[in-house]
Amino acid sequence: MWAVAGVLLILLIWPAFQPGSSPEHRLHIGTLSNFKQVATSVRLYMIDNDERFPPQFSTQEDLRDALASYELPELVYKTTNPNGGKMMPNSELAGIKLSAVLDPAETAMIYETKDWPDGKVVIAAVDTSTRFVDSRDLINLDPGTIEFATID
Repeated sequence: MWAVAGVLLILLIWPAFQPGSSPEHRLHIGTLSNFKQVATSVRLYMIDNDERFPPQFSTQEDLRDALASYELPELVYKTTNPNGGKMMPNSELAGIKLSAVLDPAETAMIYETKDWPDGKVVIAAVDTSTRFVDSRDLINLDPGTIEFATID
């Protein structure tokens, strides 16, 4: 009985000792979380607007304006990237219908404007998945021809 409790305790506290709990990892998680929240809100906007992306979708301010009725906190629009930068919408998506996007999982809906120290940027895809990609692999943002050389 005590052995089982001991194993369970070890399993519960083990993640605290993993490399993923570093301050840098927490910064990554914070930015991924912010991108996920904003991407999900854009999808809610689309549900409310005939499956179309916002008509003005080229600046961070456009993103905030389009999502104003969803009352996201200002902090959500921030990146924790130590190199600065900001969250930007893919202007190629402005006003188009979701059905026009050939590959929602591979089309960047929101991207980060500056590389992290490791050369990666955060993207939120049209399907709302979020991930780090090598900024050199983000070839273009056109929803009809989006390409990634590789995705990590």
